[in-house]
Amino acid sequence: MYLEVEDVVVFKKIIEAVANMIDEGTFEASPEGLKLRSMDSSQISMVDLFIPKEAFSKFEVPNARRFSINLQDLLKIIGRAKGMIAVDLADDSSKISIELKSDSKKQFKLPLLDLQQAAIPKEPAIPFEANIKIKSDSLKELIKDAGLLAAYIILDAHDDIFSIEAQGDSGELKTETKKGSPAISEFELKAQKARAMFPSEYLDKITKAATGEEAIMVSLKNDAPVKIEYSIQKAKLKYFLAPRIEN
Repeated sequence: MYLEVEDVVVFKKIIEAVANMIDEGTFEASPEGLKLRSMDSSQISMVDLFIPKEAFSKFEVPNARRFSINLQDLLKIIGRAKGMIAVDLADDSSKISIELKSDSKKQFKLPLLDLQQAAIPKEPAIPFEANIKIKSDSLKELIKDAGLLAAYIILDAHDDIFSIEAQGDSGELKTETKKGSPAISEFELKAQKARAMFPSEYLDKITKAATGEEAIMVSLKNDAPVKIEYSIQKAKLKYFLAPRIEN
């Protein structure tokens, strides 16, 4: 397997989006691209990543294979890149080579982890009752505002309104964004309402890598996991987060 990445900034953001949730992960490399799906250590969230081969300037994967690495270490190395990144993994190697090319050439090697036997989690089959596509900057600000007051916040879709609520010892907050506002490009509601409570820290981590006016799709069902989807250039990210059931 041999990969080259020219847009270092974007590649770092993609890895950050996963490393925000998990420390170690197993990639599945195939001729179509790279995939990763993993639960976090607390088992309440799942991240799903797909980077198509078109996202790389060079992509040579003749045979499908899996490999596991420490994502925090990978992120540190990518953070040192000033130019192109080359990733090389021989079939019989116990280490993955990461070469940073600029004025100087630097070659790092990370050991492969023995995680390949762990089962890849299945994507939850949830009949969502609401789908809201909202600008990432808008959603991130709403989550941060709510997180100032409470460790758990409520995401709610009803009528033509997407609301976020927070209630804590230091105060309360309720925000409402209406269908048709500049922030919301899609609003689909299949039930009277869809409402669930989630840890604000996790929502903040999940949306952290989304930037600018790129859209985030939020899918809700009463007291069920939320699905949050967005893209970073050609890479597709999908997260599931388990709810806290309200008293």
